[in-house]
Amino acid sequence: MSTKIVLIVGGARSGKSRYALKIGEGLQGKKAFIATAEPLDEEMEERIRQHKLSRSNEWVTIEEPVNLVDRITKINGTYDVILVDCLTLWLSNMLIRGSESTAKREIQGLKESLLVSYGTTILISNEVGEGIVPDN
Repeated sequence: MSTKIVLIVGGARSGKSRYALKIGEGLQGKKAFIATAEPLDEEMEERIRQHKLSRSNEWVTIEEPVNLVDRITKINGTYDVILVDCLTLWLSNMLIRGSESTAKREIQGLKESLLVSYGTTILISNEVGEGIVPDN
């Protein structure tokens, strides 16, 4: 199987995750869902709970808010489909914990890990600057 990378970009709460799941569920093989969100408040706890309920049991959920590159590298070859939701939160998590230079290094590492990954990787990211942040 060759490497395939799918990038889904859209506004906040625009249905990106639902669309990505639909794409992933249409593909054959073992599936991993890497969640970068952290339940830091009640609203985020509820959103995470709803996201989990929306996934079929064919997805193995891996919670990884920061060490995305290491995680993708470790599971490379174990799963045919990897869905990362979302890169925006991952970047935010890194910047909160570290520095801009660390984030740049991790982004480069992500690029390199994706180029040698097995199967299909679906990445979700928010479109920033094109809309407003919703109240809820």
